[in-house]
Order: sequence, then C-alpha cells, then structure tokens
Amino acid sequence: MKRMCDGCHESYEEEYMSDVTMSGGDMLFCPRCVFIVALYHEEGIEKDWQPGQIHPSMISNRVRKIVENEFYAHPKETYEKYLGNMIRRQEIKARVIHVTDKEIERLTSFPFLFLSPEEAEKYKLENGVDVTLKSEKQNIVRNLYGFRTIEGKFLKKYGRKQTSTVLFLPA
Repeated sequence: MKRMCDGCHESYEEEYMSDVTMSGGDMLFCPRCVFIVALYHEEGIEKDWQPGQIHPSMISNRVRKIVENEFYAHPKETYEKYLGNMIRRQEIKARVIHVTDKEIERLTSFPFLFLSPEEAEKYKLENGVDVTLKSEKQNIVRNLYGFRTIEGKFLKKYGRKQTSTVLFLPA
C-alpha cells in the first residue's frame, strides 16, 4: 500500500518507510528522506523537520547534489560513504560483530569466538546479552554465556598467538 512520505510529500510503499523522529510522532519518511535526515544529523546540524521540508528542492545545495548524483544511482554505497561512522557506532551499540562465514560455521562444533581485547572492549560485553554475528552470507544471534581475556601462551593449541578475549556463545 502506498502512503505519502511526510518528509517530501511523495508517494512510497509503506513497508519501506521509517519513523526517525525523536518525539515518536506519526511521521513516516521514505528511504531518501531518512538518508537526508541522517546526513544532516551526522554533520551536527539538528533541525526540527516539518512535513514537506525534506524534499530535494528544499534542502541545501550540497546535500541535494549528493542525493541526485550519488544516492539515486548507488544508495547502499552512498550510505556507507557518508554515514559509515554512524552505522558502525550503531552496530557497536547493538553488539553486531562482523566475522567470516568460516567462523560462524565453526561455532557449531567449537562455540568460542576470539576477539582482540581492544575490539571486545568497544562492545561493552556483559554476561547474558545477545550478540549478533554478521558475515557475508548469514546473521546469527547468540546469547553471550561468558567471556574472558586469556594470554596468548595459553591459546596456542587453538591457533591463537596473541592475547585474546574469548566469547562463549553456545547454541
């Protein structure tokens, strides 16, 4: 079902629209308007958006050029280029850890994941929280049963030479 975007007043499929307002209002934005709002937010420009104000004809010339020249042709790449830091911050906050497909497959027989202590510290790990492991082909969510930083000399038999934080992620 189509619905009018509250940001630009253009018609979009409702399933692709999102509410990005802090007030929790009933405003739904299309993917283009979400990108524009996020771009302004990432640049430190806080605006109180009113319905219809996010149309490309009403935004700054620099942002309009990004939308017209890059976003329309390659939306995913444009998100990563301009909002990559914001995406990484949200993934860290949500405890999304990027791993290889091989590491995910290995979890079925060996439910331990090795991270560098610096990387593990970013995620603010706690026992009992859900951790999302994301690879090229799959995403899995596991409950973190426990974790510990172990010196490299004790991890040699597991193929690790450096000190690592070991996460216990049973199925």
